[in-house]
Amino acid sequence: MTSTPLPASRPPTSSPVPSPAGPAVPAPFGRTVLVFVLTGLLATGHLYGVIPLFDTMSNDWGTSANTLTWLVSAFGFGYASGFLVFGPLSDRYGRRRVIVAGMAATALTTALVAASTGAGTAIALRFVEGATTAAFAPVAFAYIAERIEPRRRGVTMTSVTSAFFASAVIGQLAAKAVADLAGWRTVFLVGGAAFAVMAVVLARVMAPGHRDRRGREPLRRRTRPGP
Repeated sequence: MTSTPLPASRPPTSSPVPSPAGPAVPAPFGRTVLVFVLTGLLATGHLYGVIPLFDTMSNDWGTSANTLTWLVSAFGFGYASGFLVFGPLSDRYGRRRVIVAGMAATALTTALVAASTGAGTAIALRFVEGATTAAFAPVAFAYIAERIEPRRRGVTMTSVTSAFFASAVIGQLAAKAVADLAGWRTVFLVGGAAFAVMAVVLARVMAPGHRDRRGREPLRRRTRPGP
């Protein structure tokens, strides 16, 4: 009795997963750099901008300037905590949506600091302000890595990072100038208005999300084993 050999099975092949929207379009370089730099100056500048306001705030509340250093620490703790939240949220809901919503929320949380009736309230609100402000930095860097052309990513990253460092000086100078003219509370009211403006500008400048069926925003098509 003889046996007939079975035909060799074909190795699995890869076939692209259909994409409902096609490949993502690169984001506009010049406008993205300009808006991200301005937002970076504003966002990180609010970490340091409160420092020259300590004397005036302590006089208003009868609190020592040493106690008010917690206004910086609270913002920093909130900022660090927000980094852990907004990166994953932007993976799920999209970079532009998270940044715009975060800056809109920061417009409110920043303005609320102006209504503080004492150091304790201000410290708590600064933590919340720092947390909402964190919607910008981690999501902006992810957006740059995904949506800016590779040959221009280095310049974009460097420009935004430089804005973060420069804000340590610029934020304090701007806050002192505004406070000298109109009081420390105006610094936070003006800051809140500036965040609101940047939320609108970011919504117009950032490229729309490119989403697959799971809600993510890939640049490349994924592959899966064929039949």
